[in-house]
Amino acid sequence: MKNIRWSKWLSLFCILVTPHSLFAESKLLDSIDLTPLQQCPPWRGIYRSVTPWKGDEALAPLYLTADRVTTTNNGDFVLDGGVVIQRAGQTLRSDSAIYQQERSQVFAEGSINFQQDAFLLTSRNAIFSLDQKQGEFSDAEFFMTDISGRGRAEMILIDTPERVRLKTARYTSCRPGNDDWYLSSPEIKLDKKSSVGSARHVVLTFKQVPFFYFPYISFPIDDQRKSGLLPPRIINSSQSGFQISVPYYWNIAPQYDATLTPVYMAERGIQLKNEFRYLSRFGMGTLQADFLPKDKIYGQSRVFYNYKHDGSIAKNWNLALRFKQVSDKNYFEDLGGSLASSSARYVERRLDLSYGGNIGRFKIRLQNHQIIDKNLANSSRPYQRLPQLTYDLPQQKLGPIQFDLKSELVRFDRTGRINAVRADLQPKISAPFSKRTGFFKPQLTLRHTTYALSGAVDDDAEKQLLRTVPIVSVDSGLFFERNTSWGKRPLLHTLEPRLFYLNIPFRDQSELPRFDAGMPSLNFSRLFQENRFSGSDRVGDADQLTVALTSRLLDGNNGREYLQVRMGQIQYFEDRLVQLSGTGMETVSQSDTLGEIKFSLNNHWSGKTELRWEPEGDNLYKKTIQLQYKPSRRHILNLGYRFEKERQKQVDISFFWQVSNAWSAVGRWNYSQYDSRLLESLAGIEYSSCCWAVRVLSQRFLVDSAKEEYDESVSLQLELKGLSAIGHDIREILERGILGYDE
Repeated sequence: MKNIRWSKWLSLFCILVTPHSLFAESKLLDSIDLTPLQQCPPWRGIYRSVTPWKGDEALAPLYLTADRVTTTNNGDFVLDGGVVIQRAGQTLRSDSAIYQQERSQVFAEGSINFQQDAFLLTSRNAIFSLDQKQGEFSDAEFFMTDISGRGRAEMILIDTPERVRLKTARYTSCRPGNDDWYLSSPEIKLDKKSSVGSARHVVLTFKQVPFFYFPYISFPIDDQRKSGLLPPRIINSSQSGFQISVPYYWNIAPQYDATLTPVYMAERGIQLKNEFRYLSRFGMGTLQADFLPKDKIYGQSRVFYNYKHDGSIAKNWNLALRFKQVSDKNYFEDLGGSLASSSARYVERRLDLSYGGNIGRFKIRLQNHQIIDKNLANSSRPYQRLPQLTYDLPQQKLGPIQFDLKSELVRFDRTGRINAVRADLQPKISAPFSKRTGFFKPQLTLRHTTYALSGAVDDDAEKQLLRTVPIVSVDSGLFFERNTSWGKRPLLHTLEPRLFYLNIPFRDQSELPRFDAGMPSLNFSRLFQENRFSGSDRVGDADQLTVALTSRLLDGNNGREYLQVRMGQIQYFEDRLVQLSGTGMETVSQSDTLGEIKFSLNNHWSGKTELRWEPEGDNLYKKTIQLQYKPSRRHILNLGYRFEKERQKQVDISFFWQVSNAWSAVGRWNYSQYDSRLLESLAGIEYSSCCWAVRVLSQRFLVDSAKEEYDESVSLQLELKGLSAIGHDIREILERGILGYDE
């Protein structure tokens, strides 16, 4: 593992945040009609707009106002002192002006202030045609309120209301009086009709330091998409060394686009990343294709494909496709970039075609997997479903009686193992009764499952197996409530006892194969399930009663839940004989006791605690605590603790905290006390002004638990507000690592 050189990052960061102003206060503020501003509001809407002319512009009246007005022999108007000229959404103010009536042209001098729609400027000299809406303004400052941009130019040429040229210009989206960053160019063209700006020989200057030079750039001047280079992304990682990527966005068509990204990795080489997106009347999708030729560390070329599609092919018919392909088992560990992706041992491919309408819900699924880890035991590899068909009949009512049907037909396939076609039917009949004070629901289910086995069976021939088992359940509950108060706040306190009885006779299922059966971890919702196993291969015998109690504290005015406390336990009247392979029957007379507490006392504090006690000795088997303090979206503190007996003991602390108007800090520490090792950590700081922001983030996460191998990285992001961000996009990391972060 290579150590990251912090010194160069720290030096760069110190340079970036050194506060000093580039320009003096702009005179534009003194001459245009701006409304008072709050700290860092958007530009849009901060000026007193000119009322647009809605009629025929040729018929628009002309208003001339001045301290002194004279006329010449040819009918021109000479205006002097406090000049105001208005026509069809255009307003020009100046010290003096000449209006040529025949050409509808204005010559102005002095302190000129001009506004046309959302374009404002000041100048010393101007020539403007009111009819053609064309003009020339020298020594000008401009302000485009609809795109939050401003700047200055030696000459501004308004060719049409939609097309403007700026000669020897510089442009920024910083607020007036602050030019921490700006673009400078001999000529900048802004075309509102095509929503495109362009410039040649552009220099991006930040904090008086020329940062980048672009021979030519084009950029969108509104929210529409446009092809072009995106800001570079920078990261330093212990797995791949220094990395820099320069994405190119290709706006192919309104419904198609692509992002092509070459990534230079000092330790591995150049990776080509590609993402193609589409949108059609049949749905939307994304195709990702990443290629790293001849990885200098791994010694081989490495690829990753990821295709996603979701859409509707006809009324009530939906289609979903997921496909992934990866070149080697270490790809996600080396290039995945997160703790979750580094632990993947196989990837899924599936195709779902589903229907939902009056006749029911139907789905056909084709599913298989690419095994990434070739050392994965055959027994641990997932079965392929080729295909899986499910059908759910809508609930049918006949008086107080309700009828439901769930069904499944699936073909399981896996090399070197028993394969099968399995059919599973679950017709249900119930007679629910519900009132405001409670409910009572008896239900009878008949579960019938058949298998047609092939492959590695004992007699090398097909084998037929079946299982039919009735399931009787009775679910019931009562609702008690009373009015109370907390100070002057009215509250509603509820008490909700619930009983769930389940009876399933024993059926010997030891001959049945296991394709998808499992034993989920016991949680509160599973206290009321008809089968303690997941999947369809095992149906557990049962003679049991679940006893549960829930209490809530609600706002008496709007029903908001402040507090919920619930506890539950299963009482077993018989031993459980049906088990998964390799486990003996269960003989305890009680399940673990489950408890949950959820609270949201105000807009700041919220939390959840889950507890699980063993029936013998009341020993705590599992505990999860999650506490969040979030007084605002820029102030988040999370405290988490997860404990499971002889398996897990983790502390998870994370925060995002704005310590001042400009400075914020972020951090996460996820530590396993059971293994005595760090699982993941984050540490970063942010400086943010109304004009720009810089973020530095250090990340460390476990990629190989056996080797105690970690991936360490440092990311830097410089955001020029109103332009773009340079460096690694840190928001995705924070959204994944900080609960409640939604920047």
